[in-house]
Amino acid sequence: MIFGLVVALIGLTGSFIVFYREIDVALNPALYTPAGPEQKVTLSEVMRAAAAADPAPIATILAPDRTWPVWIVIHTHETAPGRYPNRWTTMVDPSNGNVLGRRDYVNAFALKVYRLHYTLLLYEWWGKELVGVAGFVLLGLAISGLVLWWPRPGLFWRSVSVRKNVSLLRFVLDVHSAAGFWALFVLLGISITGVGIVFPDMVRPIVGLLSQTTPDRSPRVELPSPAESRCCQPMRSRE
Repeated sequence: MIFGLVVALIGLTGSFIVFYREIDVALNPALYTPAGPEQKVTLSEVMRAAAAADPAPIATILAPDRTWPVWIVIHTHETAPGRYPNRWTTMVDPSNGNVLGRRDYVNAFALKVYRLHYTLLLYEWWGKELVGVAGFVLLGLAISGLVLWWPRPGLFWRSVSVRKNVSLLRFVLDVHSAAGFWALFVLLGISITGVGIVFPDMVRPIVGLLSQTTPDRSPRVELPSPAESRCCQPMRSRE
């Protein structure tokens, strides 16, 4: 029952984070409301504005889109070993380059729900691995339920339907049996992919049997000759 509650919590928070960007915008409209629809600011200007607001190293830059119509610059601050990464975000208006605001990215409400889903807010105490174990429990429940449900020959449709004019207990058992069968493949998909996210080394050989990887060759870049470098250096310095 305890693991059932954990699995239910993971499922509910997972449903939430499907729409976490929209929820985040609704909760923080001032951070996501540019002055105008124009896209006048260049990436270099965005980085300069973000660096002026927060000198910490920039880890990620998210370009404006329909849901988050502003530039989002994620800075990485120093944190103690073993602790959850300390990240802050700077929102930059794409129409004029002004900084709309800064905030603690990790402890924002929507992102905290994501952390609850991914680590149960126990990152420093093997929370991510605990979520992976919950995925194994869900997988075991799904497979054992299939074994217990397996009907005798000729009773398949009876086992996946709900009968009328039966006792309350029989009705509850029918609902449990039918719902469990029709949700089985979804539960298997959720549990297997969840385990794969937490423990990728365990599922990588299985994925390799179904999908052969191809080498990702780095593109060749023609380097300028020393003469060209000396010739172009003054131009670059003026830029």
